[in-house]
Amino acid sequence: MNMGPRSDTARDRAAAYRRLAALFRDGPCADSPADASFGAPTDARGERSLWAAGRRARVLAAVPPCARFFLERDALDGQETAVELAAVLSAGGFGPLQDGLPVDHLSTSLAYLARLSEREANAWEVGEPTAARRRRARAAVFIETQLYRWLPPLVVALDRVDPDALGSSAQEVVHRTLRHLARDPEPVPLPVRVRRPEPTDRQTLARYLSVPVHAGFVWTSADHPRSPWPTGEPEQTARVAAALRMGPAVVQPMLEAVAERTEALPCGAPWADRIFHSVDLVGAMTAS
Repeated sequence: MNMGPRSDTARDRAAAYRRLAALFRDGPCADSPADASFGAPTDARGERSLWAAGRRARVLAAVPPCARFFLERDALDGQETAVELAAVLSAGGFGPLQDGLPVDHLSTSLAYLARLSEREANAWEVGEPTAARRRRARAAVFIETQLYRWLPPLVVALDRVDPDALGSSAQEVVHRTLRHLARDPEPVPLPVRVRRPEPTDRQTLARYLSVPVHAGFVWTSADHPRSPWPTGEPEQTARVAAALRMGPAVVQPMLEAVAERTEALPCGAPWADRIFHSVDLVGAMTAS
């Protein structure tokens, strides 16, 4: 039985995952189309690359590509997601990384999928189809139960603030993993319960909705780029409060549009449902 084509497919997939992992770790290289389309000035390549790198860093600072940012109440300091993911990677034979990236960073997950794809290719090449299928199955479980738990809101956020570079790369992650999975994924329930829609003052609601797993998405500069921020509030909470000042008539249609984009993604339905719940919360918001 000729297993060469299957080996080639798995090896090509591994190369694509490695490229995407490097992109989300280091950003597009200076000569890549993504860097050229980053909206940077075009008078000099060096200036354009520096400008693009700075903007890329700002985007990823506002939307960290880490699972804990999307899945935990304490979006930046939470540890439960990272501990769980470390155990999954260890069980798959993926040792600690040496580049200092958090274990729940998107690049780490993509590097793990690259490693599994390489091992699958090796198994096909030496005539071990059972081992190859086992490694592909492990990758499929990881995509469905780990990566797709938080990929939808990341893709939507990056696509909203930077569609030409990081947004397009995030969409490629979706495309590659869907082809790898080769079936419709089953959504995994979100880990945090939501509050009941009842009268809530604007600032309290802003604090609640500033957490992505509460809101169902990430509020970004696309929602209210030049708003004054209340003194003493974290930047994300202040951004949400500024957006909420526009009132339900403006905010609710915006949220509904984000929900539709989210629902169209693999395993996006639980996140879209949470956004629609946020629509109800905004509707019950008091003016104070």
